[in-house]
Amino acid sequence: MLLTILLVQIAIPIGLLAWLSVVQAASVSGLAVQIAGIGAFLFALSRVAQWAVPVWWLPLVYGGLWLAAAALALGVRPGISALPFWPSGGWGWTTVVLGTMLVAVGVWFGGQALSGRTPPPVEVVDISNPFGVGHFLVASAGSHAIVNHHLRTLDQTEERFRRWH
Repeated sequence: MLLTILLVQIAIPIGLLAWLSVVQAASVSGLAVQIAGIGAFLFALSRVAQWAVPVWWLPLVYGGLWLAAAALALGVRPGISALPFWPSGGWGWTTVVLGTMLVAVGVWFGGQALSGRTPPPVEVVDISNPFGVGHFLVASAGSHAIVNHHLRTLDQTEERFRRWH
């Protein structure tokens, strides 16, 4: 499990940031999709993953590195207008396809995670904190199963739990 967390939350984001920093697309459309895809994927990962093993502020670092890599990718070019709009060759189109896939995954998962931040229209029950006074990190909460795995444990035969599914 730890190896999976390290792969998904550290190796993949660093690999994507390195891809943007070192091997930029050679076309305007490819570069735009590459930047947007990596940004969307990192955003979705920051919303969906539980940031307890890697520190909670690591998604903020990834966001800053993404902004720096995007600025570098746009600034290294002799001029964005000098690039062809459409890619040429196999690697150019591969970059567009990979970037488009990252955009799709990032938008879908990010959208699902954001939709889990809105509670369904049910009566709110105010309960006291069982831990007392202090600051706590809530690891699994929300009204969507992608951000709250405990929703799967709710008994769907109970009327009051159906809206949460």
